[in-house]
Amino acid sequence: MSDVSVVVCTMDRPEALARCVGALRACTPPPAQIVVVDQGTRPVALEGVDYLRMAERGVSRGRNRGVDAATQELLAFTDDDCVPAPGWIGALERGYEGGIDGVTGRVLPLPGDTGGVAVSSRTSTARRTFSGPGRTPWDIGTGGNLSLRRRAFEAVGGFDESLGPGTPARAAEDVDLLYRLANEGFTILYEPDAIVYHELKTRRARVGGRYAYGFGLGTFLARHAARGDEHAHVLRRRYAAGLARRAASGLRHADGWPALEGALTLAGIAVGSARGGGR
Repeated sequence: MSDVSVVVCTMDRPEALARCVGALRACTPPPAQIVVVDQGTRPVALEGVDYLRMAERGVSRGRNRGVDAATQELLAFTDDDCVPAPGWIGALERGYEGGIDGVTGRVLPLPGDTGGVAVSSRTSTARRTFSGPGRTPWDIGTGGNLSLRRRAFEAVGGFDESLGPGTPARAAEDVDLLYRLANEGFTILYEPDAIVYHELKTRRARVGGRYAYGFGLGTFLARHAARGDEHAHVLRRRYAAGLARRAASGLRHADGWPALEGALTLAGIAVGSARGGGR
């Protein structure tokens, strides 16, 4: 048995949730606790988990509620459409050796899942650490494969409940948390041996989510910029420039999907930036 509490938020995806929980139970070692926060309309029957029903919407709110119910010092987060690898918990625990405050890892396509595209993907095999101001938060990790010491999580106030799916901001709750942790001097390790598999989506579903992702990203960066964080301005310009290059490349190669993805994400960033800077 490990010293890790895993928090999984779910909403009306019982088959995916059962698959995720089954994978967590199959981990070696297994987590000490699995906390499921259900924000859906229909209760789900699951054995061997701490099951919380929650009427309020918002992934950030659900994750914070899950942490309140967690019993362990080491916290881990994954999503109901993810499948942790058997060695995930062990790799997370090993990552904490040497004073590390948090661990992220790879997000790979779910084996056997064909005919779709990756919505969330982190494939680098280079082990590295992140700490201090000036970091690029989307290089650090993602909320589907994230572990933190409770003291670090609580020191920065947990997830911002005004960001993320289920809120007007729609996304970016994970990069916001990682950005705040790095800015406060906490050290996050990217451990490639900590692997979570993510189901593929149709190309249409991926494209359909890009505006929301850009909106959340723009909101998050605008809020930090409004507080005098010059690096947030730099990140916004750099990310937008990269999107523009990718879109232009797609047009040159007669591939409209990258161009459409880039345009939608840029539009989301622009609107999110305009609306988020006032908070």
